[in-house]
Amino acid sequence: MFGYHRHDWKRTGTAYAPPVSIKTAGEFECSEHLVERMTWGVTTLLYECQYRGCGQSKTIEILGKLVDD
Repeated sequence: MFGYHRHDWKRTGTAYAPPVSIKTAGEFECSEHLVERMTWGVTTLLYECQYRGCGQSKTIEILGKLVDD
C-alpha cells in the first residue's frame, strides 16, 4: 500500500472505434447510449499513475474522434 497520494496521471494509450452503420429491415431497438456510440464512434484514453510505482490505471471514453495537434 502506498498510502494517500495525489495521482500523477500519464496517458499511456489511445484507442479509437469508428462509427458503424447498421441497416436493418425493420425496427432496431437499443439504448440511447449505444446509439450515440455507434453514430459518433468512441475514443478511449488510457492513463496510469506514475507516483512511486502506484500503477493504478483508469480509462476515459469520449464520443467522437480525439484530434491531437
